[in-house]
Amino acid sequence: MAKNKGGRPAFYTSAERLQRKIDAYFKDCPDYITIKEYDGKNGCFVEYNKTTPTVSGLVKFLGFSDRKSFYEYENKPEFTHTIKNARTRIANEYEKQLYNKSCTGAIFALKNLGWKDTAEVTHNAGEDIREKYLKSLENMYADKVGEQQIQSESKEVPEQKA
Repeated sequence: MAKNKGGRPAFYTSAERLQRKIDAYFKDCPDYITIKEYDGKNGCFVEYNKTTPTVSGLVKFLGFSDRKSFYEYENKPEFTHTIKNARTRIANEYEKQLYNKSCTGAIFALKNLGWKDTAEVTHNAGEDIREKYLKSLENMYADKVGEQQIQSESKEVPEQKA
């Protein structure tokens, strides 16, 4: 008989079972937002509900007590792909919202999913410039030394008269 290692037993025992539950969440997403837009044709505001999958909504739907428990499943090799895929599906929904007029919430959510809005700059160019500068100094020094040698050699050789 296997000894209990302690802690709560695994919530999901197979990636297939977890994937079926995740697919059910995205198919009949219970999470939605109410959108209020101005209808220019009719001159009035229109309200409608739009399904919006979220990490917290998925975590709740799957029966986890918090996001940390959900993310810990990603460290289990058999669940890694399943969890990453679910997170990517949610990021995809937020990414689609970036094309709306008011996308601040989507930007915030994507940042929480690991996205960055900073440009990464590589500073190798500075090293190249320094190297080129040092080479040019060496060449200038070599040219000066060469000129001095030529001048000193020309002074030492007597001119021949024809």
